[in-house]
Amino acid sequence: MTLSDGNSCGQASASVVLVADGLGGRSLRALGDDVGRVRVADASRVGGAVMVDDACGFYAPGTIHMACGDGGYVGLVRLEDGRLNVAAALDTELVRNVGGMAPAVAGIVEQCRWPAVDCLATSPWRGTPRLSRQRLDPGGRRLFVLGDAAGYVEPFTGEGIAWSLASALAVTPLASRAVAGWSPELGDMWSRRYRQIFSVRHRMCAGVVSLLRRPRWMAAVASLLGTAPGLVHPVVRALHAPSAAMEHHSFG
Repeated sequence: MTLSDGNSCGQASASVVLVADGLGGRSLRALGDDVGRVRVADASRVGGAVMVDDACGFYAPGTIHMACGDGGYVGLVRLEDGRLNVAAALDTELVRNVGGMAPAVAGIVEQCRWPAVDCLATSPWRGTPRLSRQRLDPGGRRLFVLGDAAGYVEPFTGEGIAWSLASALAVTPLASRAVAGWSPELGDMWSRRYRQIFSVRHRMCAGVVSLLRRPRWMAAVASLLGTAPGLVHPVVRALHAPSAAMEHHSFG
C-alpha cells in the first residue's frame, strides 16, 4: 500500500489502515475509487483560529462566548494562562471582501456590540479548508476512514471531537476482524455502519448551520432559549450521545 500526504509518499505493509488524517487529509488522494474522494458543500465556510493576549475582562474564564453575525460566527474562550482562544467559521466571500480572517472576526464581534479583541490583526492565524464535506465512501480495501477525514459539517455544536471518538469506538470490532483476516465485505460494512450512526447527526448539525445563516431566525431562537434553555437539551443529546450500535459493538 502506498500512501501520500501530497508532498511525499512511502510504502507500508499492514493488515488494515485506520485513516484519521483530519479535515484536510490528503493521504488517500491518489486512490481512484470513492474512498479517495471527498464531496465539499458549495456553500461551505472556512475555519480559522488564533491565540491572543487580550486583557478585556468581558471574556471571563469558564464561559464560551459565541458571536453570530452576517457571514459567520466566532467562539471565544479564556484559557487557564489568561490568553484568549478565538475560533471562527466564516463565509469565504466575507473573508475575501474584508481582506482576511482578522477583520472578518472583528466585524462579527462588533455586530454583537462586544468589546474589540486585542491583537487579532497581528497574531498568526491558523486556517482550515472548507468545512462541510463528506467522504464518498469511508470504507475501502483494507481501509477504514474515521473522524473528520470521514465527514464534517461545522464546529458550532462542538461535535467534532465527539464524532471522532464515536467513530473510533464504532470501528474497533471491524478493525479487530480485519487484523484476524481481511474480507472485502468489511469495507462495505464500515461504510454502512458509519452512515447508520452519523447520517442523522450530520443532518441535525446541518439544520443548526442553516439556522445560523438566518440572523432574524437565530435571534428569535436565542431569545426563546434564553427563557427556556432546556429546549436545546434533546438536540445536544442527539448530536453527542453514543448510539446503541456503538455501545453494543454489534456488526453483522
